[in-house]
Amino acid sequence: MVACSVKDPIQKEAPSLFLSNLSLSNTLYLQSDDNIPFSVKVMHSEGVRAVLSVRAFVTRIDAQTILYQDSLQDNGAGGDVVPGDGIFSGRLSLTFAQGQPAAYRMSVVSEDIYQNISDTLSSSFTVVDGKRNGSPILGDCSLSDTLNADSLGHVFITIRVQDPQGFDDIDSVFFQIFQPLSPVSFYRSLLWDDGQSGDLIPGDGIFTFQGNLEDTLKSRGVHTFRFQAVDQSGVFSNAKVKAVFIDQINYPPVLSNVIAPDTVVLGTVVKTLFISVDVTDPQGLVDIKKVYFNSTKPDSTPALDNPFIMYDDGSNGDITPNDGTYSLDVEITTEAQKGIYRFDFYAEDYSGAVSESLLHFLTVVSGDGN
Repeated sequence: MVACSVKDPIQKEAPSLFLSNLSLSNTLYLQSDDNIPFSVKVMHSEGVRAVLSVRAFVTRIDAQTILYQDSLQDNGAGGDVVPGDGIFSGRLSLTFAQGQPAAYRMSVVSEDIYQNISDTLSSSFTVVDGKRNGSPILGDCSLSDTLNADSLGHVFITIRVQDPQGFDDIDSVFFQIFQPLSPVSFYRSLLWDDGQSGDLIPGDGIFTFQGNLEDTLKSRGVHTFRFQAVDQSGVFSNAKVKAVFIDQINYPPVLSNVIAPDTVVLGTVVKTLFISVDVTDPQGLVDIKKVYFNSTKPDSTPALDNPFIMYDDGSNGDITPNDGTYSLDVEITTEAQKGIYRFDFYAEDYSGAVSESLLHFLTVVSGDGN
């Protein structure tokens, strides 16, 4: 007789189910909010199709009684944006609060098709009396698509601004100007609705700027004007942007005063060389896009690291930021070719104009003088 035994079947790892990123406003207003959107991210080791249900429950912070419950959806309807992306959404009605301000907690839990239950994810929020402070709203903007030498001296801009809490809730309206392809603004100014400085009718919600931008907009090309308003509570409006072509005569940057050693003696360790060049631009330093040099080795081949970008921000060897002196620390290895190196310096502005080159020659010799 042959004895038989049954081995334990291979145990599969249990599917994982996780909740994260519960998104719900921290403060809700009895007189303003209803059907408030909320969402949660649900992750399952077998994909979102393995998620059977996602449910949300609301209780008071100081009690256990469930005041509200609902199912969240990931089907592109009922407040959900993208179906099947794992972000389950719902809308919260404030009827559960019965008009009573208090602190509450939302708890979310999920179940998969294998009857596994996720850990509970919770977020607290407060229901308060009163109305939500709405942000200012920007309307039509009047600004020429092109500004040139004839119009830059008397630029006229208007933009209409509204606020859900009324005109008196508007604290200020401003605009910023950005150079082509630059993420950092270089100019900022207020617009006014006080019947002065070019404004026609005070308090009509049309804010105005009138001024001379000849010394501000010196470079040619498409600039971005970005408008925004802020209310008395510090809430900002959405931004409105307008592209404006500045049709100015553009002059390229000018290089001068290269500071770099004439001779370097190779040793047994890597040496660091300080190199700098002064740069000016008829349109101002703000028009300088980049400063760099190309190096040619003694055997007439270009350096592999060309171009070497130089800095005027206090880093990479630069001493004083934004002073027009661009600098770079360069390492010379012990295996560097001996002979005469050529450095060609250039500067480029935001209109694509490139300076005339400035040359410097560096002789590298060995430690024994050869």
